[in-house]
Amino acid sequence: MAPKVFKIPDGMGGVTYQVQTPDGEWHLTDPNGNFLTEDSPKEETPDVPIPKARRQRRKSQKKNDSPFVNFSLQIPKEDYQTISDYVLWTCIFKEPVSRAAFMLRTALEAVSKDREYREFQKRNSMEG
Repeated sequence: MAPKVFKIPDGMGGVTYQVQTPDGEWHLTDPNGNFLTEDSPKEETPDVPIPKARRQRRKSQKKNDSPFVNFSLQIPKEDYQTISDYVLWTCIFKEPVSRAAFMLRTALEAVSKDREYREFQKRNSMEG
């Protein structure tokens, strides 16, 4: 039975072929399993370009052309559960909505109902 030929990356974009003898030694071979000696010509591996690692963008390099902003919010577990339950109820009996959409809608509603804030905005928009 012929020994199994292993194709092993050489770390430079190519491969070497090796077999392991019964005594545990590894020997360089050609693709057919023929032992290579020091003076035997090595098979040329074609120059294959090694793909460059993808460079990850840092947070400061993110594109700022998106109309959205991401932020995190920490709330007590009980409040989270109450909001989640309400959103689930809304999805079942009224309209599909996410927790984020619900929270945004209720926050904007609270801002629009605040009379003092609207007056403050009117005064400052006329001055500028």
